[in-house]
Amino acid sequence: MEAVFQYGKCIFTKPNVNNVDDMVEMMNNERIASMLSTKKRVYTREMEIEWIRMHQEDHTFSVYDRETSEYIGNCGFNENRQCPGRDRSYHPRSDAGKALCEGYHQRAG
Repeated sequence: MEAVFQYGKCIFTKPNVNNVDDMVEMMNNERIASMLSTKKRVYTREMEIEWIRMHQEDHTFSVYDRETSEYIGNCGFNENRQCPGRDRSYHPRSDAGKALCEGYHQRAG
């Protein structure tokens, strides 16, 4: 696991296939999936491998516990996405998102 950066108790890496089975389990967990989308779907290993491939050059990271190297989840930072305002014009906006494995939500705060 090659760290891109470390912060607090976490190590951030580029998404990789080493934890693809954990990703599939996380994305198919109904509690986690309900926080990410209103659409129910079943995620496959192939879908997650494609997702990993698509996120090698952007600001998406896999997150690991610094002490145990346990996979925690994924996070991403989207910069300058154009979003409609109340006046129907578009304004720059940045977003941060996370998807954490079961049991990490209380710890993440």
